Amino acid sequence: MEITTIAGIRILQFHEINTLHGFTARSGGVSEGGYASLNFGRHSGDDASRVEKNFERLFHGLGIDASRVAMTSQSHSNHIRRIDGQGHGGVHEDTDGLMTNVPGMVLVTFYADCTPLYFYDPKHRVVAMAHAGWRGTLNGIARDMVRGLHREYGVRAGDLVVGIGPNLSKERFEVGPDFPEDLVPEEDFSRYLDRSPGRITFDMAGCNSFQLQEMGVLQENIHLSNLCTYDEKDLFFSYRRQGRASGRMAGFIGLGEKI
Repeated sequence: MEITTIAGIRILQFHEINTLHGFTARSGGVSEGGYASLNFGRHSGDDASRVEKNFERLFHGLGIDASRVAMTSQSHSNHIRRIDGQGHGGVHEDTDGLMTNVPGMVLVTFYADCTPLYFYDPKHRVVAMAHAGWRGTLNGIARDMVRGLHREYGVRAGDLVVGIGPNLSKERFEVGPDFPEDLVPEEDFSRYLDRSPGRITFDMAGCNSFQLQEMGVLQENIHLSNLCTYDEKDLFFSYRRQGRASGRMAGFIGLGEKI
């Protein structure tokens, strides 16, 4: 991914996704302590006025009309909503994926270790974002998004360009006893579990990439950031590294000029 600085805010982008999109780094905001400084977590424990100021800074810096922003209130589900424009801005509860073909609408999802998935179809001019934690990954949100884009807009998987953004790497994602190894068929993800004595780790990015290819997305059209939110302390917040007092990054995409 490439880093661009806009109004003091560092934004990471995929070279291969030729539309408005990005993933925010943690600097350039007004939050303090573990939330320093560009925190977008409204329920993270940070001062609410600072979080709203961070949103204002981002939208102003990007020239985005806040009334045309659709955001998720995530539940680690595979629930996806279609955004049709007028009246569809604001926060969408119990939602982990958004899609639109409306120019000027911007889709925003939030992260502190989970996997951001960016979808762009340059042929049909459609964009989408999905928040894929381990639950969403194992429940198949990547697959469901590809199906939904085809159903709603006629998008073909082979036309999609997909970015898999910064997340908790396999080396850092040690899973606990609540990780249900039988949630989906074993062959779907067993290759992305690394078992060693007393330790099991999970490759979220790899598992999502596998599911996308299974749905027909071309391997050469899937682009991985290979950035770990835990290890890149200067760039990212990390719930696994910081605990509850950690901020949230924003992932966004829209049909508009690339930054």
